[in-house]
Amino acid sequence: MKKKNGRPSKLKNLDLVMVEKYATVGLAEKDIAFLLGVHPSTLSKQKAKNDSFAHAIEKGRTLAKRNVVQALYNKACAGNVAAIAMWVFNRYPDEWRNTQKFEVSQPTLTFSDVIRKIRSERAAGAKIQAGQSAGGS
Repeated sequence: MKKKNGRPSKLKNLDLVMVEKYATVGLAEKDIAFLLGVHPSTLSKQKAKNDSFAHAIEKGRTLAKRNVVQALYNKACAGNVAAIAMWVFNRYPDEWRNTQKFEVSQPTLTFSDVIRKIRSERAAGAKIQAGQSAGGS
């Protein structure tokens, strides 16, 4: 049997109930890794290798999300306007929007139209300048 190199894993005797609780209170994976005494990359590798570990984190996240959604729903039902807005904007984005869309249409200009406009503006500017020179002498 070949001996493994490197340090022994700190995640061998993992308390999956605690991992789930960490995720349930909304901790980020880097914070869970810190509490477990491992680097975040070690936590990611463990999630990929250990289905029970990944399931504990996912179950905790699902419970956290459910708790937040339930609290938001309760606030909305109690008449909290901000909670109502948050609820409908996120649950029904097509019907309730925080922004409005406007379409602005402009006539299509050709290159010739642009050149004509520039020449016209230059000619008008030259006439004004000529009038100021003649009147100012």
